[in-house]
Amino acid sequence: MLDLNLLIEKLNSLPDDQARTFLAFRMACEILHFQFPFDFRKRFERPLETHDVFKLVNAYGYGNCKQITMFLQFLLVHAGVSCRVLSLNDREKKWNHFVLESFYDETWHLFDPDLKVYFFDAEGKVVSASDVANGNFTGISGELSCKTWQVFHPQLNEESFHEIYFSLYDEIETFDMVDDRYVWKEEFMAHYGLSQWYGSQQPLCWVPEPIRVLEVSSGWGIVDGERKASDSSMGFPNLVFEFWMKDQQFTLNQFPFPILEIKLGTGSGTGKIKGTLHIRGKSFDFESGCQEGLLGVVLEKKPDSACLPVYSFDLRTERPVETIAITVQASVCRAALFQIIEEESRFSP
Repeated sequence: MLDLNLLIEKLNSLPDDQARTFLAFRMACEILHFQFPFDFRKRFERPLETHDVFKLVNAYGYGNCKQITMFLQFLLVHAGVSCRVLSLNDREKKWNHFVLESFYDETWHLFDPDLKVYFFDAEGKVVSASDVANGNFTGISGELSCKTWQVFHPQLNEESFHEIYFSLYDEIETFDMVDDRYVWKEEFMAHYGLSQWYGSQQPLCWVPEPIRVLEVSSGWGIVDGERKASDSSMGFPNLVFEFWMKDQQFTLNQFPFPILEIKLGTGSGTGKIKGTLHIRGKSFDFESGCQEGLLGVVLEKKPDSACLPVYSFDLRTERPVETIAITVQASVCRAALFQIIEEESRFSP
């Protein structure tokens, strides 16, 4: 797992706020713009998975502009850099976007980590949001392309995207504690009280020593509360933890990664294995062969009762089983962030 403190220490090893801003921007750009693990606008009562920085970095690695920008804010605030998240809207309120301004050299500088771009003037200095709104820039670092947003809006082309993007600078406001667009659900944002918004601490849990851990480069992921197989749009990395199962019972509580599948290894006797799987206070009886996915069966038969993500379960079997294998989702950006941490500290805007 990636300790968030390592990211902060890396930023603090740099000489000034400008250098910290550029490296934090690079880190945030590793988060991919993709469909939500679930649509929090429809299911607000459920945990806001990608608003938990620890899970965003370690378990998912994808979200939308809000999560990516607030991750950049998280990094800068904890590195001691003054910054503010901005909410952008066109005049008709049809489109909304989130960007960040960092304060250094006695002025504000705009960064868009979702689209991985910033704007600069004739001297090569990063300009502010108001400069972009007034057209006071001479170039763009990065590719300002519709490809990122086509995940949600496949009808966009480059011409319509550029028109929409710059119209968003018609209305610029600092994004504070409450998202006024969704008053009915009281969506609180912790602009500086990050502990209220981000579940940024590594989860505290006791996990038995695994027999082995396998990495799967292209497996399953969670999209809109359901399991989705890797495809050309996204390759979901998985980890498979294999444990010894003792006393016909196995409990996993608050595992750091979302659980995608549970499989039982070869046990004594032949034929089907009967037992009970407990998830979120509900019990599901099963009759399964070895290496048959238990969670998949539950999700197929009772999808509303055991909806993803799942982090805890209790399993009991009627006869001994030797091993249990837990397949979990791992972040698509974790390896890239580890690589940034291991690089020699250097600054090149």
